[in-house]
Amino acid sequence: MGRTIEHFIWGYQLLFRVSQECRAKTLFQSLDERFNPEVFVVGVLAEERQDRYSACVEPEEDFWIESEVFKDVLARARYTVGTYPESEILQSHPVAQKRQDEGLFKRAVQDVVSEVIAAHPSKPEGIRYFPSFPVLLDGFLVSLVVGLQEEVLDSHGALQIGRVNLHEYRSYKVPVSLIDAVVDEYLSDIVGELLKPDPGADVMAGKSPDEILRAAGRRMVAGAAQRVDTCLNQEGCEGILFDAVNRIASMKHERAAAVGRLLLAREDHQGLARTLTFDSPIGVNSARAMRKLLQLASRDVAIHSNARDAWGLAAIGDYDGKGEDLYEINVLDHNHWELAHCGEPLMRVRDGLPELPRADVNSEKLRIDILRIFKGITEEKTLLVVSLAETAAKEKHGTTLVISNEAATEATRLQNEATLVRPCPLTPELLQRLTSIDGAVLLGPDGTCYAIGVILDGMATDAGNPARGARYNSAIRYIKSQNSPCMAIVVSEDGGVDVVPDLRAPIRKSAIEGVMEEMDAILAAEHVNRRRYRQLAEWLRDNRFYLQREHCERANELVASIDKRISEEDPEAPTIVQGDFEPHPEFDPCLYYEEELG
Repeated sequence: MGRTIEHFIWGYQLLFRVSQECRAKTLFQSLDERFNPEVFVVGVLAEERQDRYSACVEPEEDFWIESEVFKDVLARARYTVGTYPESEILQSHPVAQKRQDEGLFKRAVQDVVSEVIAAHPSKPEGIRYFPSFPVLLDGFLVSLVVGLQEEVLDSHGALQIGRVNLHEYRSYKVPVSLIDAVVDEYLSDIVGELLKPDPGADVMAGKSPDEILRAAGRRMVAGAAQRVDTCLNQEGCEGILFDAVNRIASMKHERAAAVGRLLLAREDHQGLARTLTFDSPIGVNSARAMRKLLQLASRDVAIHSNARDAWGLAAIGDYDGKGEDLYEINVLDHNHWELAHCGEPLMRVRDGLPELPRADVNSEKLRIDILRIFKGITEEKTLLVVSLAETAAKEKHGTTLVISNEAATEATRLQNEATLVRPCPLTPELLQRLTSIDGAVLLGPDGTCYAIGVILDGMATDAGNPARGARYNSAIRYIKSQNSPCMAIVVSEDGGVDVVPDLRAPIRKSAIEGVMEEMDAILAAEHVNRRRYRQLAEWLRDNRFYLQREHCERANELVASIDKRISEEDPEAPTIVQGDFEPHPEFDPCLYYEEELG
């Protein structure tokens, strides 16, 4: 006998939510692995029916928010519509007026759903929720809601202006960050999926993460262009800029990779100092012409354009950034460029795929990781190594620092591929001089330098990344081949700092034991709390790196036993297929259990 869905919207609502949660996790963790999205569905009954609840939430059991709290959404939405300036616009055709009214009402439903979630006393702390635009499905206005960790959202740079005014009665949303653009694109894709017959029947439906990221990149660049010149939105040309820059960055000139800058600003922007004006504007979509002009654009002078035309060469003059109407597009290398505002990167694009800019060295995390790797190192020496890493991070041409317990021995071993120096204390001032030559700087945890210009060796490993360049992959190979404590700090020429190994955050071993004990209690209960069980099983999957052999064996036994109980209680319940838990070969309890770190 299958379980009956009491708060019923449509037959595939459970499969739809579960599949969309998996999609959201893959998508947002591709931006930042710290994201752990929460997804649920809200349906508000839009028809007069006695056989349905006025509001339904999926999941309906063991969830922090109940269906009943959404029962007044329609009444509140009718009031909210009147607060929109667009509601005062009258259309000349009845069909156009009907569409406008329906669109504004659905927007009001979306806004009220967001307000209800934000005000709920049981809302999880530190999570920000984003509902999709509602779709009429089997008599319900249905929204999917995705929740993301505020700490991760706020750790990345963002603009301040989130709406652009066309006139006093109409404005439109523009993304303030790449994450914001990805949220918009994901929720837009959700609308498309809900409009299909039987959403959820095909769990593989929907755009791929890469497709959503590319669309988000277009949206992000278009938003910058619309802040620069609102007229571009009416002409429909702002969307071409993302693809145009990709084409420009992909073209070589006399075998040289594209490198240069564009300044995105309106033609009469007062924050620019113009140095050269073309007799006739050149279309930004003319890739060959723009690639040739890029040769003229250096760090001080750039091509001045909007999303449609290039007018000449200019430099940034008196611009305070508050208007957010002047942007830099920096072409860094072949198929690699970034969008920046006031010198701060907002988005990087490699081979047409947007990504978040990698931050400079995280000094606090680096300090903690040094203490974890090099047991017994003093706080004074730790801070010295951190200051050296901060100095290296400022080098524009890139460099690598290798810190090793066996630095003296390694310098001798690698002397044919290095320049040995008499051991000396390394200071930030000296390091600035030493990083000008190719190769790594080799030092001990106490800051003593033993060699410069070191060519690192090591066995090939699948941990590398072909898209990241030789310096990063050499460091990965070298660190993987070492048998003693060792760390590399890799500074890329195109910005960003990588620490190898990049240690995961430590956790408490007792937290794992607590999850196991709660799963034991679920197994022993009269009925399985499926919602809580899936949360605990997902926690184990997310933290499987930290599981030792005894944990893996116990977890596999619990999962098999609880899944069997669920199938006995409800033979039609969907089964989440997952592989057995296995110990991770790189896990070291001395590095990753807080109890052992002290």
